[in-house]
Amino acid sequence: MQDVLISIFKTLTGFFSFRGRISRKEFIMSFLTVFLSFCMLGSRFFLLWIFLFWFLFAQRAKRCHDIGRSGWWQFIPLYELWLLCAKGQVGKNEYGEDPQALEEDLYPQKED
Repeated sequence: MQDVLISIFKTLTGFFSFRGRISRKEFIMSFLTVFLSFCMLGSRFFLLWIFLFWFLFAQRAKRCHDIGRSGWWQFIPLYELWLLCAKGQVGKNEYGEDPQALEEDLYPQKED
């Protein structure tokens, strides 16, 4: 039971970490999650917004890392549009392993 709790804790803290890389697909899903949360919550749950902003900043920083940039680039106006479209660097870079390669390892393509 303790191993399960540790695993859950590591997963949840990973969402709020500024280290590592995420793929475009993960970034889009994160962006949509935050957008839908804002739409559903409105201004009623202000304290929850703090966590959502932290989550979004962390995800944007990881996406910047995926294209080989520092997380500070996310503060350039409209840079998020570039993050939605740009392909990540292939292979390992200074920020970590290629998330696309890790995803392919988890879900290998069937060969005909």
